[in-house]
Amino acid sequence: MLPSGHPNTGRALVWLGAAHTRAGEALAGERLIREGLTMLEHKLGTGHWSASMARGTLAAALAAQGRGAESVQLYTQAIGELQGRFGAGDYRTRALRQELARPRL
Repeated sequence: MLPSGHPNTGRALVWLGAAHTRAGEALAGERLIREGLTMLEHKLGTGHWSASMARGTLAAALAAQGRGAESVQLYTQAIGELQGRFGAGDYRTRALRQELARPRL
């Protein structure tokens, strides 16, 4: 059992939220992702790469709800953070760039 507020609890919430989003339950996913992101930011700091990846996951949940402008803003922020830390060629940066470029219906 992890202690309360452990970063891995935050990561698990983000992953669970992503699963809800992919299952067509983006609003429920958004709530879980935001909770996990808050934990990650509190324990690791807002600039930690895990928080950046969580922002990308939140962007996907927002996009799934048709909230394009908010989604693009979060993707752009997360990509900038990851690129600044790891570079443009890093797999995390590339993954979020591909997700941002993916056409939405």
